[in-house]
Amino acid sequence: MCFSATASFAGGVLISGLSVSVYYAFCLIFLNVTPQINGYHIKYINDFPRFVAYPVFFIYLIATITPLLYRVLSERICLAF
Repeated sequence: MCFSATASFAGGVLISGLSVSVYYAFCLIFLNVTPQINGYHIKYINDFPRFVAYPVFFIYLIATITPLLYRVLSERICLAF
C-alpha cells in the first residue's frame, strides 16, 4: 500500500461509529420499540427522538462509507503511480 490512514482520520471514523453505536444502544435499551407486521414486512415503531434522527443517520453513513471509499481511492492512487 502506498500510504496508510493517518491516526486522526482513523480515530475520527472510529469515534463517529462508536457515538452512533452508543446512541442506538441507549435508544434500544431505554426507549420503546414495538415490531408491527405489515404485509410481508416488519415495521418497527419506536420512540426515538426525531430531531436527532437525520444527523445520527448522516454520521452513520460517514462512519460506514468513508473507510470503504478511502480504501478504494487509495488503491487507485497507488496503481496510478
